[in-house]
Amino acid sequence: MLKALYVVGAVLLFFISAYILLNRTSSSIIARPCISQLPQIHDLFPTTEGGVDDMVTATIARTQKFLDQICPIDDNLRTFDNTLVPFDRAYEELSITQSAMYILSVGSSDEKLRKAAEKGYSRLEEYAIDALLLNEKLFRATLAYQQRLETEKHESLSPERLYFLDKILKEFKRSGLQLSKEKQERVRALKKELSDLQIAFDTNISASRRTIEVSKDELKGLDDGFINSFKRSENGSYILTVDQSLVSRVLERCLVEKTRKNLYHAYMQRAYPENEKVLEQILAVSDELAKILGYTSSAQYTLENQMAKNSERVDEFLDVMLKRAYPKAQKELELFLKDLPPSVTLKDGKIQPWDVPLVYEWYKRKHFQVDETKIAEYFPLDYTLPALLKVYEEFFGICFTNMKKIHLWYDDLQAYAVYKKGHYRGMIILDLFPRPHKYTHAGYVRIVPALEEPDGRILPGVGVLFLNFTASMPGQPTLLKRSEVRTFFHEFGHAIHSLLGATEFATTSGTATKQDFVEMPSQMLEQWLWDPQILKAVSSHVTTKEPLPDEIIKNCIASKHVGTGDSMLRQISFARLSLDYYLGGQKPVEALWRSVTERIRPYIVSDPLNKGYCSFVHLSGYGPNYYGYLWSEVFALDLFAQIKQHGLRNPEIGAKYVNEVLSKGGGTDPEELLRTFLGREPSTDAFFKDLGL
Repeated sequence: MLKALYVVGAVLLFFISAYILLNRTSSSIIARPCISQLPQIHDLFPTTEGGVDDMVTATIARTQKFLDQICPIDDNLRTFDNTLVPFDRAYEELSITQSAMYILSVGSSDEKLRKAAEKGYSRLEEYAIDALLLNEKLFRATLAYQQRLETEKHESLSPERLYFLDKILKEFKRSGLQLSKEKQERVRALKKELSDLQIAFDTNISASRRTIEVSKDELKGLDDGFINSFKRSENGSYILTVDQSLVSRVLERCLVEKTRKNLYHAYMQRAYPENEKVLEQILAVSDELAKILGYTSSAQYTLENQMAKNSERVDEFLDVMLKRAYPKAQKELELFLKDLPPSVTLKDGKIQPWDVPLVYEWYKRKHFQVDETKIAEYFPLDYTLPALLKVYEEFFGICFTNMKKIHLWYDDLQAYAVYKKGHYRGMIILDLFPRPHKYTHAGYVRIVPALEEPDGRILPGVGVLFLNFTASMPGQPTLLKRSEVRTFFHEFGHAIHSLLGATEFATTSGTATKQDFVEMPSQMLEQWLWDPQILKAVSSHVTTKEPLPDEIIKNCIASKHVGTGDSMLRQISFARLSLDYYLGGQKPVEALWRSVTERIRPYIVSDPLNKGYCSFVHLSGYGPNYYGYLWSEVFALDLFAQIKQHGLRNPEIGAKYVNEVLSKGGGTDPEELLRTFLGREPSTDAFFKDLGL
């Protein structure tokens, strides 16, 4: 997921090659940073409140220097290089520090530094709104350049440059720069208010550290190794946190209903009640903003710029998905209800929400002999992570160098340098384990955008992978569930997209694509982990060192479709919710949450203590675009089916995929990328076949 981790920006490179941000040449206002052997990455992350303020101030000054070059130019002398290139450089400058501030705000354990970084991020966001997004002089300059280009045809632009120009002008117009001054000022105020609200929404989720305390007897069904990883209270009770990996494992295995129920409630009440009001304000501000800009709702405003184009098309898409998934979910329910696990009882014929994961896992263990806890013994982190990277190396034709542990915003980070054909392409930093105040989900933050200079020279990128694997006891190996292995492979796919998607402009580099397409490359890569040969290659039993046995692999693949009907309905409900919230004029946030979930999954008990809308992190970063997960997965399965015909380790099809899809970043329309690679229009056939629908 990219989410607010879909923040664009830049971080300097580490050890091998680094951007020199703080000492860049002043000989040319459009010159990119030079490449250095110096370890400058630490300089991006201030360690004090004063350091944050100084960095933000310096960033604004550097950004302004680029912008100051644009407007004074005579309109008759405007070129792409003296008008559009400085704009992109200003954007790049600003996003570098903004990304660093975001990382500190969701990753640092220092409360004062976190708060300072949040303020720094907000300050940069306000500056960006004034100086870039709602800068009328900048808009007029860009429009003047377009008019000169059309009338004089004084220069010929590449398709990428034409796409970039069109993108920038559309965003200017969508920002309300053609409105009256009074309305422009209201737009400005609303955008700043919305930014602050979104930051508050995300921060409240990260800061929510609910726990429950249980006895050893109340953990029946969980293995001793996992139990011993829990912290203990003074009275000897075990403390269960709301970290996602821990919660999912307890709900899947614990045979004590009270424990499942209490932990489920703690998890679903994160950031409640504070985010209830914040969400209501986000929706109200978004709606008012959209209407001032001439749209019927915030959803219509946002979707206009996506592949889907409008809410009507999303409605149609979700209806098709619902009609295909619901019958399978009903058949699954009939099977599950015939053989419920101990401690699970129905209420009015419905399953309690805290029992759903256990029901699924129980069925897979009993009918397919798939025991995810035992299977995790074949995926020790120290073996599986390098093995997964080896798969990436083979398919993408790249090479990784482990930079070992580094200290930036935390003292237990890993970093990998990435090379392609001997050329350094960037750095990927891994933040693997949960801790207080850290971002609670899995996601990728693109920091340094990978860039390609007009002369073909590649400027490497850098990004951060936030994960929350369950930490083991000291001295014990970390064992990954299969779902965690897939999560890593998915999120690392964003990182590769980011580094190999070098474009001429920071604004369109790597993962800066349309939001209902950005998940496609990562979702496609998840499919590698259903292939028997890949599963063997990335597994090694923690004791015997043997790969995953053929029989277990066979059973895992046979169980692939267990629960896919309900899983898809769950995704549809989230997509429906995110869209309906942003359509405006709806019910109060809790009432809408309850009505949608009850309608789409009527066989699950509606729990009044479920306040999941307060921790639905995508509502802030993705807005109405959550449907994009299903939308892009359709394309992912279509591309995967074609790639699989050539071999999942075939570097030739890998090179074709990189050249025709990933390397274009967000500088080409996704529909064009899909048609080029597939040689036809996309199809839903592979998607429905994969889900057993």
